Amino acid sequence: MKTRRSAGILYISDGKLLLLKRSRTVRNSRKWGLPGGRRDAGESAWRTAQRESHEEMGGAPLAQILGELVIDRPGKRYRVFVCRAARSAVEGFGPVLNEEHTRARWVDLDWCLANTHKLHPVLASALSAQACRDELARVLSTGKGLRSRRASVQDVQVRTRAA
Repeated sequence: MKTRRSAGILYISDGKLLLLKRSRTVRNSRKWGLPGGRRDAGESAWRTAQRESHEEMGGAPLAQILGELVIDRPGKRYRVFVCRAARSAVEGFGPVLNEEHTRARWVDLDWCLANTHKLHPVLASALSAQACRDELARVLSTGKGLRSRRASVQDVQVRTRAA
């Protein structure tokens, strides 16, 4: 079985995460997720994440890569780059959404945990792992990068991005 590879970006700023609500016309409709999508042939995961962010939001806030989450599910591998956007992004970044999404909003981790049924399966999978939840909570509260860790936790791996 061939593994489908996708990538996206989890933007964080001022203790919040940027989520996009999927439109009725796409898979996983009405779910809150991240800008991201399937990798093109020969395209790196980071390039895919950047391209998808620009396609889905009409651009992207300036951001620094803090690390990477790797979500492995049967037949799928999704790489999520955790990126810290400038503090002004929460107030000042106004995405111009394409037809795949209807809304964008900054939420805190507690909102995500209380509404996992409203989340895209990739994000819900990541948050189902305690180690991933703890790591995101630490990153959101401190603004520091992901810890150097590669051990698999259920179906989620946490990696740091080399500087």
